[in-house]
Amino acid sequence: VFQKPDYIKAVDAALLRCKDGERIIYETVDGFVVDVEVHEILAEKNLIESTAGFTRTQRLRATKSQVVRPPSSGCVVRGTLKVLRGSLPDRSWFGLDGNDFEAKLGDGLLSEGFVACLTDIKQGSSAKCTIAGECLLPDLCSEEEQHAIVPVEYWNSDQSEDIDLPSVILEVSVTAIDDTGKKRRDPMTMSLQQKEERSQVLKERGTALYKARRFRRAESVWHEGVRLFGFWKPEDSVMDPHDHHLRENNRLRALSNP
Repeated sequence: VFQKPDYIKAVDAALLRCKDGERIIYETVDGFVVDVEVHEILAEKNLIESTAGFTRTQRLRATKSQVVRPPSSGCVVRGTLKVLRGSLPDRSWFGLDGNDFEAKLGDGLLSEGFVACLTDIKQGSSAKCTIAGECLLPDLCSEEEQHAIVPVEYWNSDQSEDIDLPSVILEVSVTAIDDTGKKRRDPMTMSLQQKEERSQVLKERGTALYKARRFRRAESVWHEGVRLFGFWKPEDSVMDPHDHHLRENNRLRALSNP
């Protein structure tokens, strides 16, 4: 039976105690002294887990800047995509034009797993992304496209059994993020009319997903709509003497029901 040499165990112990970007000198009780410097931790991260699909990322290259924020709904993300294993069910679900992609987040037209990967990758960074099963699908797809990825027998069952899933492994690099459209999706900056219009879109999309028995995804979309109404204006007599805030908040309360 193969066993690790003691000096390898010492290196393992040192690595477990060393943080990203840190250098330490670690000494074991056996007398080994290890000088370790960690440049980057390329850990695998589970973004979505379900019986019908999953999405995982592993960082490959990271930006040196500490101020670059990952994209969110309303942002347009540009970069390059390379298929390492498997095949894409539909190139439009990944915003592809050649090897380059341009993807607007939050419209329901992109693969759920691909969007999850993009929101986990900062500008100037790259990651290996594994997307499987339902996570390959966009919110807006046909019944035939849905059943081509995950069979109809699964959706008509109690959805508790693990099944064999098609998957792809991608190398995704984000080169640019255009966040000029983010303000129209940010609850802190949206107007009441914008919130009402956006909530209606999300409510209808969630209902369509629920009817397609994509329950996990439907719940996530409905929650996105509810989060639009998490910011309330003060209703006290000093800040709101004419009840303008009260009437607006009551409207928001009514809209927040999925």
